[in-house]
Amino acid sequence: MSDNPEKKKVVVDLAASPQSAGTPAETGANASVAEGEVSFDELQAQLRQFKDSPALDPTITVDADDKTRKDPNAPKHRGILESDYEGPSYSELKRRAQASGNDESRLSLPVGYMLQEYRIEKVLGIGGFGVSYLAHDTNLNSKVAIKEYLPNDLAVRDEQTAAVCAKSSNDNEEYRIGLDRFLLESRTLATFRHPNIVRVNRFFEANNTAYMVMDYEFGESLNAWMKKRLERGDPPPDEAALLQMIVPLIQGLDKVHEAGFLHRDIKPANIYVRDSDGSLVLLDFGAARQTANSEKEGMTSIVTPGYAPFEQYHSHGRQGPWSDLYAMGGVLYWFVAGRKPIEAAARIQSDPQEPAVAIGAGNYSEPFLKAIDWALLPDDQKRPQSVAEFLPVLIGDNQMGPLGTTTTVKRVPLWMKLGFAAVTVVAVAAIGLNFMKPGRGMGGATLAFGINPGAARMSDDAQIRAKLDGFFHEIQKGTKRAVDMKLTADFKPTSEGKPQFDMIMAVTDKLGEAARDHGYIPIAGFRELRAHFYVKSSGKGEAVNKITDVKNMKVGVFTKGSSIGPAAINWLMLNDIAIDSSHVVEFKNQDDLADALMENRVDLIGLSRAEGDKAKEKFGDRIKKISESDPMPGYGIAVSPTMDKDHAEQLTKVLWGMHLTPEGQAALKGVDIGSAANTTQLKQASKRDYEKALSQIERARALYPSAEAKK
Repeated sequence: MSDNPEKKKVVVDLAASPQSAGTPAETGANASVAEGEVSFDELQAQLRQFKDSPALDPTITVDADDKTRKDPNAPKHRGILESDYEGPSYSELKRRAQASGNDESRLSLPVGYMLQEYRIEKVLGIGGFGVSYLAHDTNLNSKVAIKEYLPNDLAVRDEQTAAVCAKSSNDNEEYRIGLDRFLLESRTLATFRHPNIVRVNRFFEANNTAYMVMDYEFGESLNAWMKKRLERGDPPPDEAALLQMIVPLIQGLDKVHEAGFLHRDIKPANIYVRDSDGSLVLLDFGAARQTANSEKEGMTSIVTPGYAPFEQYHSHGRQGPWSDLYAMGGVLYWFVAGRKPIEAAARIQSDPQEPAVAIGAGNYSEPFLKAIDWALLPDDQKRPQSVAEFLPVLIGDNQMGPLGTTTTVKRVPLWMKLGFAAVTVVAVAAIGLNFMKPGRGMGGATLAFGINPGAARMSDDAQIRAKLDGFFHEIQKGTKRAVDMKLTADFKPTSEGKPQFDMIMAVTDKLGEAARDHGYIPIAGFRELRAHFYVKSSGKGEAVNKITDVKNMKVGVFTKGSSIGPAAINWLMLNDIAIDSSHVVEFKNQDDLADALMENRVDLIGLSRAEGDKAKEKFGDRIKKISESDPMPGYGIAVSPTMDKDHAEQLTKVLWGMHLTPEGQAALKGVDIGSAANTTQLKQASKRDYEKALSQIERARALYPSAEAKK
């Protein structure tokens, strides 16, 4: 058995299982087994059980063929289902946890509990509105964070079934209203795509409640990070470092506000410093609420003393973006003063708080400190009302006037103030010191520019060169360096291990591969890539109005070689649409795909934005759009990890500023490579964005066969 790699995998998973830990029968040597391990006798018993079983356990393997699965019709991409699980019941796991003294709370799910494909590993926190867990995704073999809706003043958990229910019939309506809001807010939060906002990947209902599945961020809270820094004897971050850390976070918060939501619990404990690159990420949206509700009905009171503004102390306070900005001002005050602000309720009549402009004098600029004090004004009417109003003052583009008014000053680009690495901290922090070492150049005056336009365009060398001529001219003019362009299928290093190109332009997945595998650093991105879904307006499609109505339909997608097909498949997965090979039909031409819909060969199609517009022009009201996917970065430009800082700064300045001149705008309009067509602005790009998009595309591609395989 030891030579069978599949069985080895099962043995490892069984050995790591908490099923047998902590039982009352443990005595002697078994009692000293470390947490998360099992004794030798228990391991042998598990091995015997595995050896005697007729097939691999479907809770362990994802790729088992149909005859080994409990439910042959179960979608393979979901991995383990609750009905597949044969381990201890909720009540048994809870009993064991209580007997061993490891029961976190009567409200929480026990360690080892299977919540669909997620195995609960740890309780991360218990709040007034729910419980947060660290869980293991047995499908993707990764860690996730899960938020469970469980308002402890309204609901209890059944000790036998794990189901959550209202405490009394009087609480039923309020519990259901809260559950509906949780689901609605989860759906909206899942649309946020910003490197400094924790990503919600999925939400679902189970146990008579709902769950929000998020990325598990490996790192530590700002509290812990600052404590370690001070214990080492390092000073608090200076102004440039603070802006470098906080500005991307505030920009992410702006995306939350644009979607009509408030976080409502911003504090150092809910801001994490990532282990991977040192960037900040805003966590715990458990208290997030739609701002639209505040006009019609009271918003629940969420208070963290020192960071919550006064309007959050009562349910009918005027809450809005200014409320989150108060909390963000509190975080900045905590950095500057070394202590949190005085509780807002104590600052209303006579304010005893020492202003930041007095505490930080000499260590930070006066405009920066005034911006902090402005955000912390007790009167919500006098505070900055939006990120757009606050951020220019914080970074010094605008100056504070009387009573919070602002005066515009001559703008200096933020990247010039903080340095190239400050603005692109997420994109470049993970590449190490080589990128920042002066003198690591490209060995010549010509910029070697590699372009991958996608499989469908690889043969269009002359056409692409012609369309990019103006774009290259603007780069040459700005950098004073010639550009040597080459179409390429990949960005692998040379046989000597050196990068092929100084800079690259590529479709989503190819840029993601270059960033992940070869260290290229994204510095600019084109507009978003989305999959647009269409059905016929008549017949079967007449009853389809949203993406969740398309279960068990035949789906037409563009080729695996493009990003559109995987983007479509990924969106269906996120909406719990089962992907089975018999339901997916692959096309190599998007025009054919639209024709197939009209000829009833497929029930649903996923197209790019441009091709969707063409289909609407061609077929008019005979087809209708029912959904569009989350955005992915479309195309991107990245630089070699060996490019020196000065060259990278110069190139970034040229790219980000190209749309500011008529010549630059004309050059960008001429760019025509797939989803980058007619782009008129290049924006900051994140390595993390492209790596995450790549993982989504790779997962989706594995779920439907190629056209060649079907023939």
